[in-house]
Amino acid sequence: MSAAFAVIFAIQGIPIYLAFAFGGIALATAPAPAFSIVQEFRTKGPVTDTLLPMAILDDIGEIAVFFTVNAFIARSVSGGSIPLYMIPVMIFLPIGIGIATGYPAGLLLWKIRKPAAIVAVLLAEFLPQRKKRSRKCPLKVLLKAHLRRAIPC
Repeated sequence: MSAAFAVIFAIQGIPIYLAFAFGGIALATAPAPAFSIVQEFRTKGPVTDTLLPMAILDDIGEIAVFFTVNAFIARSVSGGSIPLYMIPVMIFLPIGIGIATGYPAGLLLWKIRKPAAIVAVLLAEFLPQRKKRSRKCPLKVLLKAHLRRAIPC
């Protein structure tokens, strides 16, 4: 995919490193259509049982390729001013941040069954934090009173 983008970008006079960025993005595939078919037809069997683990492995591979390509593009665009040891940091730091924020939110969403509370947790997870630290915890502000004791800040 990156080679096709590279040919088109070379003809158009666009920097070639962008072809690799677009190739890394184009690699991603969404598992939602397969999951919706499985859910709609309530299929069961060995193929259905291996669908979720294969989708997860596919996403892990896509994430690794995307962040690796981005790290090398950042190094080449910066003229080599980024040290080599920063490339693994640029690859694994976003993955670590995703795990650190996604795992607690996933656990919380697993316990919550009310739609309004689920929306509140998702909003609190994805809304950017303000630069000034406030005394109020954003999760506690968004969640209902019965959940406030369960979330430490």
